[in-house]
Amino acid sequence: MSVESALRALRLEPEFMRNVARWVHVPARSARYAPFPANLDPRLVEAMVTRGINQLYSHQAEAVVAGLSGEHVAVVTRRPAQDALLQPIGPERLLADPTARALYLFRQRRWHRTSWRSYIPGRNDWESGRVREWQKRQLHVLTHSPSPRLSSPLPPTTATLLPQRPKIRDSARVVLSNPDMLHAGILPQHPRWAAFFANLDAVVVDEMHVYRGVFGSHVANVLRRLRRVCRFYGSEPQFFLTSATIANPDALAERLVEAPVTVIGSERDGAPQGTKEILFYNPPLLDPGLGIRRSSSLEASDLSTHFLAHDVQTIVSPACG
Repeated sequence: MSVESALRALRLEPEFMRNVARWVHVPARSARYAPFPANLDPRLVEAMVTRGINQLYSHQAEAVVAGLSGEHVAVVTRRPAQDALLQPIGPERLLADPTARALYLFRQRRWHRTSWRSYIPGRNDWESGRVREWQKRQLHVLTHSPSPRLSSPLPPTTATLLPQRPKIRDSARVVLSNPDMLHAGILPQHPRWAAFFANLDAVVVDEMHVYRGVFGSHVANVLRRLRRVCRFYGSEPQFFLTSATIANPDALAERLVEAPVTVIGSERDGAPQGTKEILFYNPPLLDPGLGIRRSSSLEASDLSTHFLAHDVQTIVSPACG
């Protein structure tokens, strides 16, 4: 039993194939690698090698080169490559300037704190308690969620309580937050964050593709306010954006940032890819005259049962508008 046998059985089923509008085979693709850019901080290279990262995917190296040259960068590739992609750029900017600050914006509570800290080079003993304490002082998470449904317990080391915010404003070099907190808790209090904004050097915006429609307009205005406040305090941060594959990444990125953006698109993605079979399937017609089809939920249930009968791990996802 396997995915291949399950697909072969579907191809031999006339009633199923009658409803398949198109069946696309996407072949596997090997990874394409590139060496670390020559001007990347050696301490950062050492940190990545310590984690077992001896080279970058080709699109990662291309994005890092663009970032190090001062360009705004948007990376539009599949995960998991993009999550780690911009990790080296933030620490690089902080290593180059001991006063620089960085702001990471995630749309949800997805704080990659452990991963991020592992890129912060220590002194001589990478894993010593003294170095871990130094790392802890560099990174703080400040979050705000207006909806109770989004609320969830955060790790006890996360700085979210009001008494801790002065410490964050004065000492944190990296703040992980979300657009809600930036809008409601940081920008309205910008005089208290003056030192942070005056030295803000890099802003990373995760999952750019979700900032569309009315919500996207709100986030774009928040980013405009952020850039205006930064200019008031004398800084011009560089923006780094990541996204899943979308049709118009350059237009969306430039609307969000209001500046030219270098886009590293999916056609330059160097991450490996397994074989894919993509099926466009129409549920069978129940009433041709009225155009009524069988429920897509029932069809999905039947298909998932078929794959489970072939011992294939299966995920059924609701349709997205």
